[in-house]
Amino acid sequence: MKSTNHLFKKYFYHSDENLITIVEDAHLYQKETVEVAKELLDGRKPDPTFIKNCARQLMHERLKTYFGKFSIWNDELEIPTSEFLSEKEVLRVFEIEYNNFLELRIDFGLDMNQYQAM
Repeated sequence: MKSTNHLFKKYFYHSDENLITIVEDAHLYQKETVEVAKELLDGRKPDPTFIKNCARQLMHERLKTYFGKFSIWNDELEIPTSEFLSEKEVLRVFEIEYNNFLELRIDFGLDMNQYQAM
């Protein structure tokens, strides 16, 4: 109980954006920290549109990082999950960032049409 009170005091003055980040990236934090962040957000009752926009922005950032380290030869595509976004919304963000990744690869890749046998 003491550690939860300590965490509550520690995160009480954090912005809603920071609390949403903690909840969205729960794997980076202790379970108690995530629970306190959820509790604080529930108490503040931020606008649902604001929450979705923050979560969407975090998902874009997370996927940019993911695709920045992605190896087409060694990695399998993994679609992330979100506490605040529906699966359809996550898939839409994933599609956007995946297309950006493919476009970037094409820009720096070889033009294989030049090397086709005639």
